[in-house]
Amino acid sequence: MPVLEEALMAAMPVFGSDGSTCEADPAGAGAAERPGPGPGPGRMRRTLLGLLVWVPSVLMATWAVARTFGLERSTYPVQLVSFTPYVAAASIVPLIVGLCLRRWIPAGVAAVAFAALIACVAPRAIPSSSESLTTSSRPTLRVMTHNVYLGKASASALVDRIRQERIDVLALQELTESMIGDLDRAGIAEFLPYRSLNALGGASGTG
Repeated sequence: MPVLEEALMAAMPVFGSDGSTCEADPAGAGAAERPGPGPGPGRMRRTLLGLLVWVPSVLMATWAVARTFGLERSTYPVQLVSFTPYVAAASIVPLIVGLCLRRWIPAGVAAVAFAALIACVAPRAIPSSSESLTTSSRPTLRVMTHNVYLGKASASALVDRIRQERIDVLALQELTESMIGDLDRAGIAEFLPYRSLNALGGASGTG
């Protein structure tokens, strides 16, 4: 909206060519005393307003790309991406600001990011068709998570537990290449034939 843009521009200080500030003159009086050379205050204000829209829009778009394509591969990005629902809710802000300031390109970037983030989190709030099933007729999925302590856990004990509890999905933390070999030798493939592994050095390995 032109009114919002004018209000934001009026609230910003006017910079002279020497870096000093001077008060804005809404009536246009005293314009002759303003420094002549260098970029005008209007251009600087437009640049600041553009950054006000572009920076959060690009950040939201980067987050959306990382979340959509699963680019979070190490410990800290995985922990950070858990805040996606909050980022999705906040991503509408740069979209609204861009539309109000008539910055169409960054507003478009923000709109795409907003749509992608909502698509990532919306299924959590939408009940599936299985909600109509009775409790007794619903399928059971047994999920187990286990920290193998940098590959020092007992692979045979873990496989025995998987067999006893009839585990369907297993998530391991601090997974190492040596632990994968130990689990294979213990016969984990008999109970869990499918796998997705990301064994890394240190405590970052998962699978």
